Amino acid sequence: MSNPADAHPLTHISHSPPVLSVPFDPRPPEPLPEESTVDLKGYFNTL
Repeated sequence: MSNPADAHPLTHISHSPPVLSVPFDPRPPEPLPEESTVDLKGYFNTL
């Protein structure tokens, strides 16, 4: 029973790294959001 208990805490640690990777992804696509701003302007104009 001690073995499975050790695996649980390890799983939690593994989940921690992926969470940090998410915020890093939106950083590189900085130029992408810029184009989105132009699209937003057109969308607002349609309204």
